[in-house]
Amino acid sequence: MLYWNSLTSKKMKPIRYSASSANSVSNCSGFSIVEVLVALGILSVITMGMATLVSNQAMDIKSLDEKMSLQGVQTQISNVLTSPAFCGCLIGTNTFNYTTTAWNGFPTAISYSYDGTCAAIGGAMLTVGSTIGNSNLKPIAMEMQNIIETTAGSGNFSANLVLQFDSTILTRSRKPLSIPMYFKVNMADPVAARSLVSCGSTAGINTGWSLTGNSGTNATNFIGTTDGVDVVFKRGSVFAGRLA
Repeated sequence: MLYWNSLTSKKMKPIRYSASSANSVSNCSGFSIVEVLVALGILSVITMGMATLVSNQAMDIKSLDEKMSLQGVQTQISNVLTSPAFCGCLIGTNTFNYTTTAWNGFPTAISYSYDGTCAAIGGAMLTVGSTIGNSNLKPIAMEMQNIIETTAGSGNFSANLVLQFDSTILTRSRKPLSIPMYFKVNMADPVAARSLVSCGSTAGINTGWSLTGNSGTNATNFIGTTDGVDVVFKRGSVFAGRLA
């Protein structure tokens, strides 16, 4: 069959089409549809892999940020607990059940500092139920655990201040933050409601004689020495007496 080109007024060769040509349809570059589809599939796999890699890197960076934030919180709390006054204000008027070795109530927030009346100043370092700063750290519980009396009947205890965080908003699962601390209760108070004498982040906190007097003492406490050395009293750095 002949075809006529009206523009050139020339005869054209017939276009032959067969069933075999239908199975090898190619684009202008000479690639078949099958080859194009395979190439698109490979490109999709590469794209998905790159997206996953970027997502994992972002997650790792966020996880590192969370870890550093946790370490920062632990350092801050450990530092402020070194102040007996701060620690005392933190626990406040909550009393201690000597029988069950548990506090009758516990604070839900830690402030940066307290004034002379234990009123919080400078804002809260952390509050249970609220995220800390711009991080994903959200304390959901704050309590004292692992409470152990260091010497029976002394009223001196070692413990851990434990903070639990909301794991549903964290990039990685985190263990509760546990900060070692110590406290002393008044052994003269009722067994089920003994008040705090002192507390802090180091062992033996405030177990010496205070300049403002001591409470919670017992028959085993005394002023003196245990090594046979005389006790010397001075006034204005001048010798004023001796217990020999």
